[in-house]
Amino acid sequence: MQASKTKEVAAAQKAVEEKTVRVGELAVSVAQGKADLEDTQGSLEEDTKFKANLAASCATKSEEWDKRSKLRAEEVQAISETVEMLNGDDALELFKKTLPSASAFLHLSTSTRAQQRRAASLLRKVMIMDPAHSMNLRAMLLMLKAHNAGFETVVKMIGNMVETNAKEQKDDDEKRDFCNAEILKTQDHEHALKGTISDLSADLEEKEDAVATLASEIKALQQGVADLDKSVVEATEQRKDEHAESLSTSASNQAALELIKMATNRMNKFYQPSLYKAAPTTTVADSPYGFVQIALHRAEPGAPPATFEGDYKKSEGSTGIISMMNQMSKDVEMDIQEGKHDEESAQKDYERAMNDAATKRSDDSKLMVEKNGAKADEGTNAQAVRSERATKRDQLNIAQDKLYDLHVDCNHVLTNYDESKANRAKEDDMLNQAKSVLAGATLN
Repeated sequence: MQASKTKEVAAAQKAVEEKTVRVGELAVSVAQGKADLEDTQGSLEEDTKFKANLAASCATKSEEWDKRSKLRAEEVQAISETVEMLNGDDALELFKKTLPSASAFLHLSTSTRAQQRRAASLLRKVMIMDPAHSMNLRAMLLMLKAHNAGFETVVKMIGNMVETNAKEQKDDDEKRDFCNAEILKTQDHEHALKGTISDLSADLEEKEDAVATLASEIKALQQGVADLDKSVVEATEQRKDEHAESLSTSASNQAALELIKMATNRMNKFYQPSLYKAAPTTTVADSPYGFVQIALHRAEPGAPPATFEGDYKKSEGSTGIISMMNQMSKDVEMDIQEGKHDEESAQKDYERAMNDAATKRSDDSKLMVEKNGAKADEGTNAQAVRSERATKRDQLNIAQDKLYDLHVDCNHVLTNYDESKANRAKEDDMLNQAKSVLAGATLN
């Protein structure tokens, strides 16, 4: 039992040390989790505001683009119809009759006409390359045909278009930088959330394992208390049986001792009359040892056999018999003392075992209360981690949705950026060539 208790004490001490380390680690984990939660909540608030602002901005830009596209389409249609009307043969004849001066723009020098055609060809190429600016380019072509007021307006429009291209390129540069930065930031945020979720999952698994371990330990303690109660009952029953057996043995030994003393006294009456003590008159029914023959009646032996020589002497058998009877008394008395000592030792062992059992039961009961409390705390912590993981997963979904929206919004710019930049450079080059051609053209 001492070895078992020593093992239990060592196991309990080891459990205390492990639980102390785990408590420290969990405290650090809780503090880190709280800090991560605050950072993530702040990030979520910023991302939510950004998403709302981006949605509002996109909606406004989409509405403005729709209006702008519609207006440009109407303008192109009006200009096209006007050009068609003015380019008709009937319209030219009418202008010759009603506005003779209008025919002056038909009489250009050969050099100016070639420059006009060269500029128109460049503008048509630009229009093919950049359909988005076709309305302005058509207006330039129309003015080249009208050329009654000179080419300054067309040259100015070409310059404005070059400036527009520069502004659009700047916008594309800014949007590309913005998209790359936001995508990288969102990807980093997504990666951080995935790492946090992974850490929380591992932490949750550890806490669930701790809850399961504590539940197993509590169950083992409950079983141990039940086994201890059972052993106490069995030990009590055994002690009762041993006590009853001790009483019975003691009574038997006492009766045997009394009987031996009576027998010795009777032998003294014959061998040593001076040591004989007359027994009080009693009957078998009055004696507590009814089964013991109290009075011994010796018949007269008569004359000795013829083989014996001389008279029989009492002293011849007195020493051996009396010594044997005394030795028997001593043996019985020793058995009585040993039985008494064994009974006292057994009673002390029983009382000590009962005290140890009561102490162990009290300690195990306290330990069960502590482990139930620890189990409840671990369960609460596990639920908190589970809730935090769910929050992080929601944040991850938001970050992934944001990343998807960024890819949708930025895909065109990022995919076609290099091509668009190269096309704008070519377009600007042709516009500048057209501008140079028209800058040297003159009207007759």
